[in-house]
Amino acid sequence: MYEFLGTLTEFVLPRMREFPGMLMPAGSANMNTPSGVSGVVSFGLSPDAMGLFPQIEVNLDSYPKAYGFHIHFITNATGTGAQNRARQLLSGFQIPFTRR
Repeated sequence: MYEFLGTLTEFVLPRMREFPGMLMPAGSANMNTPSGVSGVVSFGLSPDAMGLFPQIEVNLDSYPKAYGFHIHFITNATGTGAQNRARQLLSGFQIPFTRR
């Protein structure tokens, strides 16, 4: 997992021109919803991002069709504020976040 996170934050995300960061919910969002108390942070990347991974970039011609993909970071944080604690953990790994 740490190798994937390192590759994602050091190679892939900086090379994506249209990726401002992971969107955070608005300040008025209800944090008592199931997604707000679960500690799971999810986001998706476009098909172009697949070719930015160094492991795939060297063999890009072996993949005739690129697909987008979703990444789910599942933490053991639960309860009120779990989503915020999960984001704090991910920001320590240099995952960028932006407000809407």
